[in-house]
Amino acid sequence: MSGKDIGEEYWNEHSVKIPAALHAKQPGAATVMDYHAFFDPQYGGTALAEFFFEDRDYPTAYCHHLWESISWNLLSRVNESNLALFGKSTFSLLAKQCITENDKTRIQAARQHRIERLLTGPVWLNMGCGGNMLADYLNIDQHAEVGPDIVCDIARDTWPFADNSVDQVAFIHSLEHIGAELEFVIRELYRVCRPDAFVRITAPHPAHDWFLGDPTHVRPIVPAIFQHLDREKCINGLLTGDRKTPLALYWNVDFETTKANYRLDSQYEDHEAVGR
Repeated sequence: MSGKDIGEEYWNEHSVKIPAALHAKQPGAATVMDYHAFFDPQYGGTALAEFFFEDRDYPTAYCHHLWESISWNLLSRVNESNLALFGKSTFSLLAKQCITENDKTRIQAARQHRIERLLTGPVWLNMGCGGNMLADYLNIDQHAEVGPDIVCDIARDTWPFADNSVDQVAFIHSLEHIGAELEFVIRELYRVCRPDAFVRITAPHPAHDWFLGDPTHVRPIVPAIFQHLDREKCINGLLTGDRKTPLALYWNVDFETTKANYRLDSQYEDHEAVGR
């Protein structure tokens, strides 16, 4: 049962008052235990982080209350395939005990069935997916811990798709992590894409704190980059004396930029509204 089902105004009644009244009427029918038996880890982000990411000992805990409201960001992404993401934490060690060998076989069969199904229709790829799994896409990542459909280092491994076989590709906060391997990635992208395939790229602005603060962000992504991958623009540039690097000719690729949008981060929308 979720807090949404009970309603905030009933929490005290259902979790304290009613159990206390029942115990008063039938004192021998229930055992009253210290709150640590049910509420370790304690309410709070730090305590839950230790539970999810460290192997902690809770010697007096009978069970663990996960405080749905602050742990749901993690719990909503947990499935049988990506428990390894949490390493040898208290949470993962407990959860893994519930997965049998039959479950593992079922998980692998379900994953293979999903891959085969998605390869029969229009093929959509979510490249460098991390924990951002998309339902109608084949989710590709080099880290098996996140539970992707296909494990592949897109910057170094040949992509496991035939030439001209892919209809749509998404890079959602992944292309900015590609450094010197960009040529390989772009060549592979062009190889697997059908003519008129659609490529969607989402990335933080190079001046955003997200980009500047993450040491794995090694490449600023701006729309001007993709002008270098447009064969027609490269040829016209050479004819007119433009000195932009004609990568479309060097790398034998051809991409046309159809749209480039900038979206203001939600934390700055209020600033814009008041003219800051």
